[in-house]
Amino acid sequence: MPTDGRIALTALFGTSIWIFVILPIIYLPDDRIAELAHKAPIFTAVIAFVALVIAGLTLGANRKNQRETTAKANFREFLKLCVEYPDFAYGIISKPKKREKYEWFVAHFLWAAEELLEFTDGDLIWEENLKLHISYHRGFLQYDGTFRSEDLPAYSEKLRRLIDRTLATLPPGV
Repeated sequence: MPTDGRIALTALFGTSIWIFVILPIIYLPDDRIAELAHKAPIFTAVIAFVALVIAGLTLGANRKNQRETTAKANFREFLKLCVEYPDFAYGIISKPKKREKYEWFVAHFLWAAEELLEFTDGDLIWEENLKLHISYHRGFLQYDGTFRSEDLPAYSEKLRRLIDRTLATLPPGV
């Protein structure tokens, strides 16, 4: 739930408690307050349970938002590497001695991609962006035997499927 939605829901809940619980208690005759005093433990337990549920939902939402933010920050770092190494960004290895550095570049991309796939809940815009980058590294991802046999199995099933689907849909020779 977006932050604005949570704020509105909390305000609505707080207003309801004020109108239907606190104000009647304030304006009740003294003899009715004594009656309610016997029921106070029940009200307290209900309110504590509701507060616990709301706290749990809020904690879960905050944790999800933090993970998504971290995933996006990792991808942003990868994009900074793309600016720093534009040849690598397009899958171009100009000198054979730069191959190892390129492999680490691709590993950084795959790690960021894996994080995005895991924590952005199948957002199609991110998936299209990742497909574009996979296409840039097609030669390495599709034809490097060591990568295919040793490195690729270490990544999530979701990322492996995306890579394979993307490579299968690319026209030959691209």
